[in-house]
Amino acid sequence: MASYKSAPVWDYDQGFQDVARDVFVRVSARLPGQHATERKGSWSFIVADETIAKIEIFQHGLGMEMQGQLPWRNEGVYVLIRTNGEFADRLWNETIPQHPRFSARVARDGNVGTAPNYDRRFAYFPIMAGENLDEIAAFLTSLVQCALQPPAQAA
Repeated sequence: MASYKSAPVWDYDQGFQDVARDVFVRVSARLPGQHATERKGSWSFIVADETIAKIEIFQHGLGMEMQGQLPWRNEGVYVLIRTNGEFADRLWNETIPQHPRFSARVARDGNVGTAPNYDRRFAYFPIMAGENLDEIAAFLTSLVQCALQPPAQAA
């Protein structure tokens, strides 16, 4: 499956940087503790050393496509949601269905990896021009909060 290694964030179009950083700041403000991390080329939301979601910028000629061609054709800011790992089933069974606006745009089997941990898989959707960034931030926050909650006890 295709993977992406982002370029340093400052190499990307300033408009893309502004959107990505805006969403990141909105989510960070809603989260307790240190669950939001700005990396050299992306922004991550982490629980128990597992990346739950990411914000990546894709721009032709920047970053590196590896292990195949990325399905991303349009340049812009992408939201990535973890599809494997400790919390993936809870995210996809409990939280994502509660957000039909976003669940309709993302498929768990449409995966990409990110460098350097190619085994970590993510579904994705682009942030569209004019989209409500506060709604995206609320969605991302709910994913992290789901992972922070203890698993539901079987009856």
